[in-house]
Amino acid sequence: MSSAAKRAFLRTCKWLGLFHLASFVYRNRLQILCYHGFRLVDENRFRSSLFMDGRAFAERLAWLRRHGFRVLSLEEGLRRLKDRKLQRKSVVITVDDGFYGFLDVAVPLLREFGYPCTVYVTSYYVLHQSPIFRLAIQYAFWKSSRESLSVGDLIPQLPGRHAVQGPSAQEFMWQVIDYAERELSELQRVELARQILARLNVGYQYMCDRRFLGLLNADEIKRLVALGFDVQLHTHRHRLPNEAGEVEREILDNREVLEPLAGKDLRHLCYPSGIWNQEQWRSLTALGIQSATTCEPGLNGQDTPLLALRRFLDREDFSPIEFEAELYGLKELLRSVKGRSGISSVNQVEAPDAR
Repeated sequence: MSSAAKRAFLRTCKWLGLFHLASFVYRNRLQILCYHGFRLVDENRFRSSLFMDGRAFAERLAWLRRHGFRVLSLEEGLRRLKDRKLQRKSVVITVDDGFYGFLDVAVPLLREFGYPCTVYVTSYYVLHQSPIFRLAIQYAFWKSSRESLSVGDLIPQLPGRHAVQGPSAQEFMWQVIDYAERELSELQRVELARQILARLNVGYQYMCDRRFLGLLNADEIKRLVALGFDVQLHTHRHRLPNEAGEVEREILDNREVLEPLAGKDLRHLCYPSGIWNQEQWRSLTALGIQSATTCEPGLNGQDTPLLALRRFLDREDFSPIEFEAELYGLKELLRSVKGRSGISSVNQVEAPDAR
């Protein structure tokens, strides 16, 4: 079904009253919204699944208010869900990763509407304060008008000239990223990024100055906390292996950076890139993790495991009728009719990584 046909179908469902029917059916369910970065330059055109323009975000917040949705903090939402005191149209807003654009673009809007928000912060780049390497390289390949690139003097394993545009460019790009994340230190990755971006005629220093592919620093996280925003865990290196020792390392390293800034114990987690496995739950429980959000769509009820909370990953190119269908529960009703598969790990969002 084409996008236009889907939108026409949803408008028909709304005209038939199915949106309000779904809202009544799922009146005791909690909707958790998920966002990532916010546009500072042109990131939303580069990666619409990760970055949203501030005007689009403001329209979402205005829609929630106009339609009578109650925006709760994560703690309150989960407490009301547990105590069976959840009111109809209850929503929690979460933001992943901790991009600088959240503070610059989203925070003023959230404060204007008086809406609480949980931001899950991955902490490696909080410490290093360089543009996220893999995103910087991906952005440069997307932005550049160059047709080919030679990096043999920088990466001997990749001699010759390689396409920057077209299908083969993606394979080459990921070879560069994989090599750097596997073999190089952070300082070496920064230097490699500088040289590659210079050859692609993309300004690395401009990227640093505008901070449009970088994360919040420690002082900025403190400022968020002082403004009343909830900072929570997203692992240190934006990965969560299955091995108990590695799970512990990621959570403890993340807490070591964030808890002094948040001024409290951190007990809520967002799985990096939505990748998770029930094998991790024993380790997470032992570490005192009380809830963990996935990237799986759907509403949360009494039967939803707290370590597998579902979320709606909103994005700028979703039409208003698609957003409305998700918030009123019509999409959940359709998923229920089609039959939901069992809980499984997914990878819906490609996001920052660090080594």
